[in-house]
Amino acid sequence: MTLDSISNIITVPKLIVLEGNTSVGKSTLARGIVDSLNENEVSAVYRKAIPSEKNRDSILELSLSLPSLEEDMLYVEDLYGLIEEANDLISSGITVVMDRYIASKLSYSEVHRSNTEYQQLLKQIDFSKIPTPDLMFYLHASNEIKHQRLGTKTDASAVDLQTIDDPALELALKQESEKLGAISINTGLFNQRELLDYCVKNYILK
Repeated sequence: MTLDSISNIITVPKLIVLEGNTSVGKSTLARGIVDSLNENEVSAVYRKAIPSEKNRDSILELSLSLPSLEEDMLYVEDLYGLIEEANDLISSGITVVMDRYIASKLSYSEVHRSNTEYQQLLKQIDFSKIPTPDLMFYLHASNEIKHQRLGTKTDASAVDLQTIDDPALELALKQESEKLGAISINTGLFNQRELLDYCVKNYILK
């Protein structure tokens, strides 16, 4: 496949989303996809959501003192802002690769809030603001592999430590991701290079 043919195939910018529990390889793969696209002269950027890198510190600090619904909506409003930015980037011809999306927020709230609180959250969300991704991956791995990877992370949060072994959350993430048409991948079957090559060659630059 020549560079010209690749550029011709990827003519429409895409919103690419990676979902999954902590330490399954989302950030590494997302950044690898961006690098691969840019190397092939397809403009792409990485954005981290739930929360965004821009608002991470302030959201984590504020969330400690907020009621659950207000805390959840803080994350959702942050996602709305990221989506608006993504739409602007896509309109200018840039592919956006998103690390986490609405499935993460819905899954966490479904598992760790009361049913009443979760139903209140659903009523508050304007789903018309949350477009279906053009391509979405749901990444998963065994608990053993996730713990190995967690030990190498420099930005692990208290929530990461709380949720890494949570089977209910894992199931919710899988189900919410499947609703958006996600492709399920066991990242424990690949090394980093193999995983990137598999995703790029089979689903992105095919």
